[in-house]
Amino acid sequence: MKNTRLPLVTQPQGAHATRPADPGVSAATEPARRVRVWFGRRLIFDYVADPDLARRYEEAMRRRCAGLRITNEPVRGTTAMAEARS
Repeated sequence: MKNTRLPLVTQPQGAHATRPADPGVSAATEPARRVRVWFGRRLIFDYVADPDLARRYEEAMRRRCAGLRITNEPVRGTTAMAEARS
């Protein structure tokens, strides 16, 4: 079985990272995307992944967290793999 890993998911304010980056994504040269879910001004989820995975996560969060603000922005000067290592 192929060793597949899921993208890094972090939660702010002392929560822990739950999953490492996915090495199987071929978009290693594309800039990583940061998807954030906000409750007012408070950040409740912060997710960094390659563009396709970030898009899928954003869609899922829009269904799950209807009514909350969700942002999907590029992470400048890095890829999701590099962001996950830091």
